[in-house]
Amino acid sequence: SVLSPGIPILLISGMFYKVVAESESQLYQQNTVLFLMTMGLAFTKVTNSLVVAHMTKSPPTLVVDSIMLGPALLLVNQYLGAPVPEDFLLWLVMLFTAYDSIRYCADVCKEICSFLEIPCLTMP
Repeated sequence: SVLSPGIPILLISGMFYKVVAESESQLYQQNTVLFLMTMGLAFTKVTNSLVVAHMTKSPPTLVVDSIMLGPALLLVNQYLGAPVPEDFLLWLVMLFTAYDSIRYCADVCKEICSFLEIPCLTMP
């Protein structure tokens, strides 16, 4: 369906909204830049995967994606009463999100280069 690519974007938006709305330590207000970078990297990976799925005419991954672990971990931590400090967990989620996005982009570049049989970022 035409609306199916919106599912992962809405799911991530909802998770981040719940984190902002229910944070006891005012996570968004205290760490605005870090929170927005984490959120932006998550949206970047979802958008990249949707673009790659469209370009290759393959079905997009709807809900199950490794990038969903970060926001879900923040939510679970809040619902359990924040056993892990939210600031520390936000840093971990940011690092994981950055690693996952970079790994995904590198894998896509490697697949394209292997399909086209061209070297990637090498000097002749």
